[in-house]
Amino acid sequence: MNMNPVTDEVVILLETPFRRWKSNNKNDLIKVGRPMPALSDLTPDKKLSKVFCRSFNLNFYKQHSWLCGSHYLQKLFCWPCLLLGKIQSVWNTIGYCDLKNLSRSIQIHQSSKEHIHNHLGLKHLEKNSFTIVDIV
Repeated sequence: MNMNPVTDEVVILLETPFRRWKSNNKNDLIKVGRPMPALSDLTPDKKLSKVFCRSFNLNFYKQHSWLCGSHYLQKLFCWPCLLLGKIQSVWNTIGYCDLKNLSRSIQIHQSSKEHIHNHLGLKHLEKNSFTIVDIV
């Protein structure tokens, strides 16, 4: 579990965008892959006067190959958009933590043109079809 912002891949990417990384560091990160931590401190929900926390199901990572998380920030992100995105969204800037609306937000995001473009770009990087310089 990564509670240190200095070693949390998402925090590092938010501070220094992927396009500014050196090629060997980019390749290393691509090989390591997306971080998929268990998230336990997501936004609490209120119903009537009761407060409760929804739990994040790790199966979401299996169901959505692009979904990643930051253990330090306790938020979800889009791995391809975090790495290659040029248009800012909640999925590559501040992170997503509203579990109540997660399924709907995932559907909207993964059908966006920007996400599809970034997802395909990352797949090409992972297969070494293109050099990182060509993509970024």
